[in-house]
Amino acid sequence: ALAERYHQRFEQIGSEVDARSVRSWQAMLRLRLGEAVRIYNASLPIRKLFLGSHTTRELVQSEAGFNELIARRMLVFYGRFFHMPRIGDSERKFLVMLTLVDAVWGLSFTKHRTITPEFEEEALAVAIAYCRTFLPETIEVRDPPLDETAAPVR
Repeated sequence: ALAERYHQRFEQIGSEVDARSVRSWQAMLRLRLGEAVRIYNASLPIRKLFLGSHTTRELVQSEAGFNELIARRMLVFYGRFFHMPRIGDSERKFLVMLTLVDAVWGLSFTKHRTITPEFEEEALAVAIAYCRTFLPETIEVRDPPLDETAAPVR
């Protein structure tokens, strides 16, 4: 129940994006991951629950399911703002990216009890580097972006 309540905070990430300020998928990723870091760093219980090493099997399974949901939503979200290319097995690729980011943030929590700016940058670098294995460097921006109900699913 506690994890579900915290998941709601993460589900809101990107809900108030100013599309005019984000002109690349890399900048969008920076924005979204930065919002997640702010949520984590604002609450020690959230950091302990999701980034700590003493989590229950049920929480690990719940988190895996939640990351799958976030990966699907990220694809839809990116489709609103960019003319996304067709990506084979796109949900799995976004899920791998999120898992890599979580690992870097978890390391930061283990060492510092918070996500430091240095580890925030490391996680972003990992995410961008991995995404470059399946995304082109430049993706055309939708102007104006699609509304939430019209976003294409890839």
